[in-house]
Amino acid sequence: MSDLKKANQLAREGKINDAILLYRKISGENPNLKSIATFNIQYLQSKVEREFEQVTPKFSDLEAKIDGEFQQLDAIAAIPNGTFYSISEDGWESW
Repeated sequence: MSDLKKANQLAREGKINDAILLYRKISGENPNLKSIATFNIQYLQSKVEREFEQVTPKFSDLEAKIDGEFQQLDAIAAIPNGTFYSISEDGWESW
């Protein structure tokens, strides 16, 4: 299998870093395939950037929601003997 086919297969399998490394190798070693390899590198890099841009706000929103809920809500747990515990900044406290 040619390096170009291997790189394409890696990209299809989601192994983006491995594919980019192989495309870079191809670009440096084979002038006839340089433009194809360069295009594929740019395509994969832009794909990763788009995916990162989509995930980052979701992660930030989730992080903010968790922080907000943790600040507003004391976690309360009861153990079988009836003792209740709440979580504070210092850890679990019984009451």
